[in-house]
Amino acid sequence: MGCCGQKRLQWRQETAASTSREKTYSNEGVPVENKTPILFEYVGRSSLTVKGAITGQSYYFKSSGSKVEVAPADAFAMMAENDLKRHLGASAK
Repeated sequence: MGCCGQKRLQWRQETAASTSREKTYSNEGVPVENKTPILFEYVGRSSLTVKGAITGQSYYFKSSGSKVEVAPADAFAMMAENDLKRHLGASAK
């Protein structure tokens, strides 16, 4: 049986690119974990420590306006916190 001319691979890559902004795909069409940290800003009144739901890492926000980079795996759970907002600006570094 002959090869499909890589059309299946091309279709997978195009489909993945159009349906997901967070996932990156290798040349073989295999998902690659996004390792870019996501910046969150604390808008509460005092300090806040949150434990990452997936990584178990502790994230400490010293005061209102503090920005902390969060592992992508923990970002979804962080969005459930009322006093944390995803910061769309530059990194905290």
